[in-house]
Amino acid sequence: MSARTLPYQHLSIRVPWQDRAWTGTVCDDPLANGSCLRLGRIAEERNDALQVLNAGKSWNDLPEQQLPPCSAERAGFMSSTPRTVTKRHPYAAWNETYKKFTPTQFDLPAYSADCVPFRWMLREYAVELADRLQLPYQTALEDAVDQEANLNGPSWVQHADNQQLLLDTFFSAVTPQKTLAFFYAKATPVSDDPRRILVGVGRVLTIAKVVPYRQAGGGFGSVLWERVVRHSIRSSMEDGFLLPYQALLKACAADGTDVADYAVHVPDEYSDQFSYATEHVGHDTALELLLALDTAVVKAGTKVAGNWQLARNWISERLGDVWKARGPFPGLGAALTAFGVADGVLMAYAVHGRVGDNADPWPLVDDWLRDPTHADESFGIGGVLSRTWQALSAERLALLKLLARFDLSTEQATRMYQVTERLKAGLQVSDAELLPNPYLLYEKDRFSREAVTVAAVDRGVFPDDVVRRSHPLPSPSKLTRR
Repeated sequence: MSARTLPYQHLSIRVPWQDRAWTGTVCDDPLANGSCLRLGRIAEERNDALQVLNAGKSWNDLPEQQLPPCSAERAGFMSSTPRTVTKRHPYAAWNETYKKFTPTQFDLPAYSADCVPFRWMLREYAVELADRLQLPYQTALEDAVDQEANLNGPSWVQHADNQQLLLDTFFSAVTPQKTLAFFYAKATPVSDDPRRILVGVGRVLTIAKVVPYRQAGGGFGSVLWERVVRHSIRSSMEDGFLLPYQALLKACAADGTDVADYAVHVPDEYSDQFSYATEHVGHDTALELLLALDTAVVKAGTKVAGNWQLARNWISERLGDVWKARGPFPGLGAALTAFGVADGVLMAYAVHGRVGDNADPWPLVDDWLRDPTHADESFGIGGVLSRTWQALSAERLALLKLLARFDLSTEQATRMYQVTERLKAGLQVSDAELLPNPYLLYEKDRFSREAVTVAAVDRGVFPDDVVRRSHPLPSPSKLTRR
């Protein structure tokens, strides 16, 4: 089964709070760590008496049965020592059919995390993904597993072929040396704010292959969902860094300042990209978070010693990389979908693959829409849509190109491009009004359920120089900073 190759994106990786900064040890004060209990596995499995007994000990000095449950939740992602992990299929403990899957080991190198994109492994979401990305996902295989193992509509994808298809497609968006890894926690003692909190960022260095479960019998197979990602974060801060929350807690307690002032939270509009343990993070999101981290680094440097200028230099370099990858038209797929291309997002992926980073996609888009036989795939472009494109007025085309400059969802782009959808949403604004004032996208839409944000408009109107010099915003949309 062939996975689809996605354009490169970044990763969010969830970790539990650790008072020893995720170095592969038991917490110094396990009972004081209530934050890690926000994760269900830890809340169910944590043995407080045992953790107190082993407080401060390295996981490598403990037998497997004494490892804390956080060891299975990437709490050792900053460990300098490699270890071997043994996984047991969760169904093997209670389902006779699944007992054929025997304990399976995989290697976890130093400075790595075993990442699981749980959302992608949900059956309901998998069907939606297969439709959106045109993946050869086979529901018949899932039905056959259910029948063989007497399962009653499980939530998760079960068959190895479907599992590997989804995992390979997800991780195809991870490009070593370019993809950033944003580590975050759901709860920490740093802040009571319910939003996710960033704890560090680095680059992905390598990504391991899928590991199949060992099995003693025939029939359907299963694979480990964990994919090991090595990252670049080190204490030297040369290629990524952790925010010094553990040190900040002590420093702020000593001088009476509020440690919450040093927290970097993920804005609510990006919460979907920081859910289900591991998810894709878009370029626009990465840009906003890198800027927030830069501000936090400056502030933390006044309280905690460290080579923070080196961290700021690294952030500056990554901002340039991400702006170049983002390019001038991050919303091309959404805009094409809004125009009527059934597989507009896939078409945008294919166009980007042809033209490369920070390039103008519109000549190729125009060629494919005028003559669909030139396109890599059909993308749902029929004769009627091709004729509609060729008859498009200059104003409508200008609006479509303008919308493509913003990182919009397909719903947002459709709401803004299709006049009927605009009216349904109660947005009283015309094409002629939007073109000279792109900020009306935010102003008119701000009360919508998933509103266009002012930050999204800012990045489209005032991009980095690497984008602006090659792809200036044309009149009448061009604005000048005051």
